[in-house]
Amino acid sequence: MAHSTRARSGAKSPAEKSPPGDGYTRTTPKPKKPRFPLWQHAGTGQWAKKVRGKHYYFGTDKDAALKEYMRVKDDLEAGRVPRPAEDDSSRVTLTRLANIFLTHKTHQVQTGELQSRSFDHYYATCEGLLEHFGKTVFVDQIRPDDLLTFRHKLGETRNATSLANEITRVRSVFRFAFENGLIDRPVRYGEFKRPSKSVIRRARTARGARLFEPAQLRKILKKANDQLRAMVLLGLNAGFGPGDITTLPLSAVDLETGWVSYARPKTGIERRCPLWNETIKALRVVRQKRKEPRDPSHSDRFFITQRREPWASNSSGATGIGHEFRKVLDTLKLYRTGLSFYVLRHCFQTIGDETGDYLAVRRIMGHADNSISDAYRERFPDERLKKVTDHVHDWLYGEGGRDGEEETHQATGVDAGGCRSRHLSGHPSPAGQRDGIEDILAEALPLREEKDMAKVTTTRSKPIDAIEIGDRTRKDLGDIEALAASIKEVGLLQPVVVDADHKLIAGRRRIEACKQLGWKSIPTVVAESVDSLLKMAQAESDENTCRKDFTPEEAVRMGTRIEGAISKIKREAQRDGGKKAGRGRPKQE
Repeated sequence: MAHSTRARSGAKSPAEKSPPGDGYTRTTPKPKKPRFPLWQHAGTGQWAKKVRGKHYYFGTDKDAALKEYMRVKDDLEAGRVPRPAEDDSSRVTLTRLANIFLTHKTHQVQTGELQSRSFDHYYATCEGLLEHFGKTVFVDQIRPDDLLTFRHKLGETRNATSLANEITRVRSVFRFAFENGLIDRPVRYGEFKRPSKSVIRRARTARGARLFEPAQLRKILKKANDQLRAMVLLGLNAGFGPGDITTLPLSAVDLETGWVSYARPKTGIERRCPLWNETIKALRVVRQKRKEPRDPSHSDRFFITQRREPWASNSSGATGIGHEFRKVLDTLKLYRTGLSFYVLRHCFQTIGDETGDYLAVRRIMGHADNSISDAYRERFPDERLKKVTDHVHDWLYGEGGRDGEEETHQATGVDAGGCRSRHLSGHPSPAGQRDGIEDILAEALPLREEKDMAKVTTTRSKPIDAIEIGDRTRKDLGDIEALAASIKEVGLLQPVVVDADHKLIAGRRRIEACKQLGWKSIPTVVAESVDSLLKMAQAESDENTCRKDFTPEEAVRMGTRIEGAISKIKREAQRDGGKKAGRGRPKQE
């Protein structure tokens, strides 16, 4: 038959509904009972469990079997041989150790001894230990082969540097247990060791240099919003990391003098750094647009989000500095593994070290110096700090200038008025002091073969006695004592300029002021292309009109020097032009 009407034996009958009002029908699933983890062997009557492909038996008493299984469960699931049962009343489990350890670290965060980010790392480490070893394992049961297995597991998801950091944190947890009397003997680590330094170096080499190029950084600064731009500039100018920026207090930044003085939160080392004009400008914008935070305890924070919350130093969440920085890198297609906001500190350290003043770089970076010399060093000269930041500024902006901005200063950092543009100089060029000399210089400019910016070498310190003053137009140096007092108060903001032969081009008054202060050396910039009479005369004119008016006699002498240089240039130009036109060649016989 094609279609049978006989009921099949396996067919289900319709569900029978209970009388209305009892709230339960036969189709309603029954509540699940707690699942008993063991099963009873039919032949022996013992309660058993299959773990990792092997059967284990725990006796015929149901309650005793369950208790024994729970005691050895973590060992069996981890592939370890269970330890014999002992008196466990005084022994410490890994869970208890983790709780005591994290409670201690919480107190350190509250007292300012530990950063919140470091606590997060310790918390994740304890979670990893409990996940691998189990919550009920006793600390004194952990053996070297157990730790070696754990190390192999960690190495599957971490690079050499991350693995080394995690191993250090794990060992600190077990060291805490022994030092605080939670265990009677220290844990034996065996081969649970950090990767060797050579392995870490090879891994870093394979990953590539963690460094941005100047052109990339200028693109980042151009793309970043107001707050992120100021943060990036602090990273490049002062070697600030995300943790430094998030906790930066308003009181640490002096936008009038252009200095930031702030102890690094991670090490507590006092740090002091001069700020570039670009950094000051960006910080002013942030300060003007800053909203008051919701929590009064954050009222001294310099950087506050649009939601009136403090920024987070880690990369997670919408308020993470690293998160915002990564978005800019992705937009510009600059991201690769290893590049983060912290790389800005790598840039400052790498480029700053080129000055050779490693102590100044360390002072700005806030690195701890454990040498005995640091204990005796009571102060540090500001000019050495400025030398480092100037060099980093030249690396960032010196080649090709700022993106999208017209360059109005020479590579030496001296603008048309002879004042440096890198930092606040406090000496603007007076208007209307260069009438006659300016006209003479304007006539000479079209005749100069080199119209581009003067080439300079790195700012460095030179002995004052090694600088040749020469015949200077300026005879009356003005109020040197006032200048010396200014330098003593805020430091020398403008290095003097010399040529390749150490002859002074600009800075006579600064040299005299520094001599009065007892200085033996002075920061200098070597302008290699200032090699003609005209250029040297113009440089001296710029320098002195910025500092002090020429007297009538001095203006005449300066004009005579420049006119003589112009005449010489004209004669050379006429001679060169005659050669190109065919004149002046010897006749052919």
